[in-house]
Amino acid sequence: MLTEEVITAVLLDGYITDGHERKTVNGKEVEITTYQGEHSDEYLLREVKEGQCQLFYKGIIRLSWREKDGVRIGGCTMYQNGIATQIVLFEGLSGKEHRYIVNGESSMELVIEVGESNKVVYRGGFDSVDFMKREGRGMEFDETSGRVLRCGVWKKDELFQITQECESEDVMIEYEIEDGKSNVSLLNRHPVYRGGYVFDEEKRAVLRNGEGYEMELESGFCERRGEWRNGTLEKVKILHQGWYTRGVNDHSLRSVLIDSYVVVVHNAQEWEGLKTYVTELTIAPYSCNDETITLFDVSGMSGMRSVDIGHECFMHVEKTKFIGLNKLERVTIGKNCFTEKKNTYSENPRRAFFLKDCARVRELRIGEYSFSDYSVCEIENDPALERIEMGDLNVLHCSCSFFNSSLELRNLPQLTSVLLGRCAFWKCSRVVFENLPKLLTIQLGHTACHFADREDDTLIMKNLPILNTLTTVDTGINNYMSSTFKYPHHIILEDMPDLVTVYFPFAFKYKENATVRNVGSLQTFFPPQPPSIQEQPSGDIPPPPPPNLELPEIPLPP
Repeated sequence: MLTEEVITAVLLDGYITDGHERKTVNGKEVEITTYQGEHSDEYLLREVKEGQCQLFYKGIIRLSWREKDGVRIGGCTMYQNGIATQIVLFEGLSGKEHRYIVNGESSMELVIEVGESNKVVYRGGFDSVDFMKREGRGMEFDETSGRVLRCGVWKKDELFQITQECESEDVMIEYEIEDGKSNVSLLNRHPVYRGGYVFDEEKRAVLRNGEGYEMELESGFCERRGEWRNGTLEKVKILHQGWYTRGVNDHSLRSVLIDSYVVVVHNAQEWEGLKTYVTELTIAPYSCNDETITLFDVSGMSGMRSVDIGHECFMHVEKTKFIGLNKLERVTIGKNCFTEKKNTYSENPRRAFFLKDCARVRELRIGEYSFSDYSVCEIENDPALERIEMGDLNVLHCSCSFFNSSLELRNLPQLTSVLLGRCAFWKCSRVVFENLPKLLTIQLGHTACHFADREDDTLIMKNLPILNTLTTVDTGINNYMSSTFKYPHHIILEDMPDLVTVYFPFAFKYKENATVRNVGSLQTFFPPQPPSIQEQPSGDIPPPPPPNLELPEIPLPP
């Protein structure tokens, strides 16, 4: 507390000068001032050029400040037994509001006092010792009673977010906050708890205590009634949309007020506690690899707009589902996610990926080796999907995504580009591109969609009216040329009239039958002779093919 005695000491009131002398030490000129009477045991040292001033009592520092042209500037640091206790701003000493920094054992904090009785109205974060503006987390106190009014986050000396609001000495409300978004306005506040509390003096924190109620953020309904002791939940009763019994489905209109709710998940506990009202989900790299996490399903999060998963996450997940998310716009997945075989591939028939019935999803991006042991990939009924990327076209990078899976892309009216990196869908048995009216490019990395060389291996490409580019890439080494599309035994290629750029060094070498019509530059892979590969009317069975001259096997790159 800034008492009159403290202010008097800071201003050196009552100090009577005894004498002055100057000394030069290490090139610095210092003025020494001694005092008379009750302050005869004190002296002041002042750097003449820099203006640094320090007051000592019998050689122990008591005060420190700076001067410019003989005027004190900034703050004065006060010491007790040589330990800094607080910093006081000179300019506020004569006003009704006093600000000072307290040097606590665990951290420094700004204290603001008002009135003649110097009642504390704020404790918490600050910007700097020079300006002492409220910044970061802090608490406001009632000027009359001294009880906590609210806890929150300040920016530029203004309240920006309210985290806890103490309505009385017995009841407080906790609010969910989102990084970068103010909730000072009533309509932006989303309560998650209302009930008893206690103020922990040692921790300087407001803790849940006694009976309380947890609210669903999206609806405002109570989801748990519980009893807490000093912040720890001891008893709990689960409710269902505010009812103790399931079956009564009240509808809340509060969801229209929730624009966004951003969450970053770092561990299994945070993943398991994920709320259904998340709108933007980020998974930190190297997270959620616990054996207990075997399902990734965000299908119940109807407001989800984006999912961003860092590298090496969810290695034990066997089912990955993005289904029925009408607000989802983007899915980005890093390297070595959703696989137990990092930097390689395997086959697990239980593992499956679904991106289905998502009305707004525009992008799907998957990093190298993610889903490398998945056997199912279903992407369907996503009318806004524009781009699919799995890995990249660098021959030194290996995708191996869905190594043992087939791929079917049908009825995606906005899809414009597909890029599958090296060895993606390598051991597929079925690849379908059908009814994709805006598809312009299909770029396949080295040996992507190689096919498994099974009797029923089938490639279907139909109704791709503006497809312009269909290519693979090579290493530049003859013995390691790309074997993309090498082993489909049954082929249907129709209605790709704009196809101009085509490159496949070993495509279609083991076909048993082929139906080919109106396929642009792809027609060169199907010359009219011999008869077995003549263009066939749709539905006709071609005659048996003659013996093929087999080329050397292209090994899978390491």
